[in-house]
Amino acid sequence: MTLLPEQFIADTKIEASASVLIQNYGRRYGVILKPPVPVETIIDFCAGVPIVYERIPDSDGRPVLAKLLVKRPQPEIWINENWLSFFDQHEGSLEYTLAHELGHWIHHVDKAALQTELLPIAEERSMILCRTPDSHRGKREWQAERFAAYLLMPEDLVRQTSTNLNLLQWGTLYDLRKQFGVTISAFMRRMKELRMVEVLPGKRLVRYHDAHPSSSPSLWG
Repeated sequence: MTLLPEQFIADTKIEASASVLIQNYGRRYGVILKPPVPVETIIDFCAGVPIVYERIPDSDGRPVLAKLLVKRPQPEIWINENWLSFFDQHEGSLEYTLAHELGHWIHHVDKAALQTELLPIAEERSMILCRTPDSHRGKREWQAERFAAYLLMPEDLVRQTSTNLNLLQWGTLYDLRKQFGVTISAFMRRMKELRMVEVLPGKRLVRYHDAHPSSSPSLWG
């Protein structure tokens, strides 16, 4: 069995794992001083998992954006060629999907078991972790989404890039999300999580502490 049991993983551990990859990238290619975080390079050279473009059938009647195929001798991240138009129309969704699948690789694969040589009578089975357009399902999917947010929008880089900008204007926020290479919904969720900006009804933007003067709710609990 090459998948770890489904379990609770603290947000701090997920964030730390993303930070390690960013630091490893920095040691090899130079510190990331401005967005975007080069997720494809991180996957290729820091994690060593190939990215493959293939057609992927629906799963239980739901379309699949991508999947992590855990197999010997080499796991792969598959991007669904059937959904290339979706990625084109939703700027940032491909990068987030790649980071999501990388999160599965980092946190949900038993790498020791994957590297263990099979006995001749052992049955070889590929394990698959998929991302769908509604991928907030179960602990593993939640954790992979968290990892993607931490990898693509690390706190220090978000705060540094946002310094001296008017964050209460949608034009500024759309420009920032474009720089980070993520969707506007992912970026706004991260801004709220970092207690920087929140969207009120009517798409009115306010500073987080003006909307929550004395509370600190978890967005992912």
